[in-house]
Amino acid sequence: MKKKLFFFSLILLIFLVTIFYNREAAQPVIAKGLVESGPSDKKAVAIMCNVAWGEEYLPPLLKVLKDKNVKITFFVEGQWAQKNGDLVREIVAYGHEVENHGFRHVYPTRLGRRQLIEDITRTAEILRGLTGKPTVYYHPPYRDFNDFVISTAYETGHITVINNIDTIDWQKPAPEVILQRVKRKLRNGGIILIHPTAPTVLALPSLINQIRQEGYEIELIGKLLTNMSS
Repeated sequence: MKKKLFFFSLILLIFLVTIFYNREAAQPVIAKGLVESGPSDKKAVAIMCNVAWGEEYLPPLLKVLKDKNVKITFFVEGQWAQKNGDLVREIVAYGHEVENHGFRHVYPTRLGRRQLIEDITRTAEILRGLTGKPTVYYHPPYRDFNDFVISTAYETGHITVINNIDTIDWQKPAPEVILQRVKRKLRNGGIILIHPTAPTVLALPSLINQIRQEGYEIELIGKLLTNMSS
């Protein structure tokens, strides 16, 4: 009897631990200053473009956006911006947002607090000098974040934005693959991550058409996340 009771208790314990673990794993990171989605009751999405390389593809990418009358948000690396100031100014001239991607393309969770603050604020200063506007949003390189990164970025006056739809276009897949990756996950409040690559430029006109055909507006991050930043 004791043996049966022991095994029953053990099975129950394993069951409860499994439930607890899965519940905890399913929870999003909750911290002041983090946004992982736009509003679920609004049929709108945003496209964000991380820029730390690929400058040769930015002019054709900007042309597609202009032809399609679409504005997106560029998260720009500080050291890249120092070398490509004219392109940063061109992005702004087209009416797009320019936001903070840190100074160096490093894993933020591996930095100390002072290092991370410097990484973000240095970029903010560079971008403000080029655009005349402060940066409000921060997207960590490699999508590497935790509560420390979120709270430290918030100290510098930045909201951490994490995409919820990833094209993984840095792997340079066929344009059709990019389209499928977005189509499968497209939803209200979607934040779609792209990079300046050749396949992305080729896929972008069809991607924009696809999003619009599904009835979604394409908005800047700043507009999509209005009243959601606290």
